[in-house]
Amino acid sequence: MLLSWLNKSLIVILLIIFCFLLVLGQNWPDKNLHLVFCDVGQGDAILIFSGSFQMLVDAGPDDKVIGCLDKYIPFWDRSLEYVVATHMDSDHVAGLPLVMKRFYFKNFVTSGIDKKNSSNLSIIDSLLEKEGEGTTIIPITDDHFLIPLSNLNLLMTVPGLEAKGDRVDHQLLSETGLWDLKEVSQVDLISDNDLSIGIFLEYLQTRVLLMADIEKTGELALIKKPLIKDVDIIKIGHHGAKTSSSIELLTKVTPEISIISVGKNNRYNHPHPQVIDNLEEIGAEIYRTDVHGDVEVIINENGYYIN
Repeated sequence: MLLSWLNKSLIVILLIIFCFLLVLGQNWPDKNLHLVFCDVGQGDAILIFSGSFQMLVDAGPDDKVIGCLDKYIPFWDRSLEYVVATHMDSDHVAGLPLVMKRFYFKNFVTSGIDKKNSSNLSIIDSLLEKEGEGTTIIPITDDHFLIPLSNLNLLMTVPGLEAKGDRVDHQLLSETGLWDLKEVSQVDLISDNDLSIGIFLEYLQTRVLLMADIEKTGELALIKKPLIKDVDIIKIGHHGAKTSSSIELLTKVTPEISIISVGKNNRYNHPHPQVIDNLEEIGAEIYRTDVHGDVEVIINENGYYIN
């Protein structure tokens, strides 16, 4: 009697597992490209994924990024193809050490690290360990194209290079290796925000512009680049600070959707009313992580929609 009951229980368990795997196989991975603007408070963290490919752009100010990654990445997948630090302000990279502990990643992209910041030095030490595990460090010293999966074009650029010229040489990582990060010097004349990595993403017919913390000087330099076209979606620069999102940029790229990564009741009073006015002037729909939580953009052959 007991043996018969055990056999029936085992059959039921196997059927449940089979159904689970069947549903999983039908729904993951899907054929869409997903961009998740994580609600990490006053900071930036953007997860880009399609199938088994994942890219993390920034990691937020604390451990909130881990909750976002766990929500959207399958529990058995502990690998990120790319991690990008657009720049090294703590609201963009303080969560990075936690990501390093939890995930292996194949490539780390940066435009340079300020050695005066002690938290950045700890990130350097962690990166050295990652490099020993096989992670490739990619310094952005010019336009850098990445095409990690079909139908996706990615352009990473540091507009401040063009805006500031030769003065930025010592702020940037050279090609000789990760150890150069320890030799990076701070140049007071340069806006770290304008040395942020901007990302132009094109998937099928949808275009997205991620502006990191780029300010007006960098925006004007970016406008001059012939590869920057009209976009459907823009991630607003610097959390909606008045120093970014100039009307010149917005009328150039004419986005339909704007996304602001910002914390509730933040001490900077972001987003600034002028930024909201500029977005309303061009007719862009506004989504905010402090209001909507995680904002997920899903892109496929039919276009895009906001989840």
